[in-house]
Amino acid sequence: MITADVKDWMKSTFSDLTNCYVGRMTETNREKLLLIRRGTSIRQHTAMGGLSNTSYSRIACNCILHWNKNAKQTEVKAKEIHDFLLSCGHPNINGYNVVQINIRNFLDIGSDENDIYEYAIDFEVIYQRHSTLESEE
Repeated sequence: MITADVKDWMKSTFSDLTNCYVGRMTETNREKLLLIRRGTSIRQHTAMGGLSNTSYSRIACNCILHWNKNAKQTEVKAKEIHDFLLSCGHPNINGYNVVQINIRNFLDIGSDENDIYEYAIDFEVIYQRHSTLESEE
């Protein structure tokens, strides 16, 4: 699984996230953006016998919600995304069966130079390493 898979999943879940990016945001005067990038590295666990015997992996994501000039509306949207991540169960993301999603941080990071409010949601996705798409080949 890669960060773009998580971005596509989030974009398909929230219809109002029409501007969804992976990487660096360069145009900060636009509203209703969601930026997903690789989060801080986390320790990968490897089974005895190496990576080929390891059935689960994890990906850390840093989600920046760059919403609008209304602090309350931005917080409500950030809370909606936060609650979704906590309650989504075991989704299938691009053929990978998700075992668990852990929220690591939920932060109000204030507003940018254009007075657009932002929130950061850091989370990790634990998933089965071999996708269902690979097993069909």
